[in-house]
Amino acid sequence: MTYEKHIIVNTLGLGKSNAKTSKELVALTGIKNRELRRFISEIVRDREAPIMSDAKTGGYYLAASSRDFEDSINELQSRVGMMTARMTALKSMQVNWLVRNDAL
Repeated sequence: MTYEKHIIVNTLGLGKSNAKTSKELVALTGIKNRELRRFISEIVRDREAPIMSDAKTGGYYLAASSRDFEDSINELQSRVGMMTARMTALKSMQVNWLVRNDAL
């Protein structure tokens, strides 16, 4: 784990009640927002630490219970579902939209 990733993990609170927003994490770590999100994604993807996110609060935290895992997984599944529906809608519009606008 890189130095920056260690800083992020050590700055996070344990459990949802101790979640920190990305704005707070940027202020506490000095890591830019875009890099912070990339590092968090890498930490989880590489199974280095169980960092959860809460869309309602915009906060990140370390899992403290099975419920934390379940809540975060359910939230991610919901996002995947919404993104899949959006992608499907765009694909179905693509041909008609291009044909219609090419005629203009």
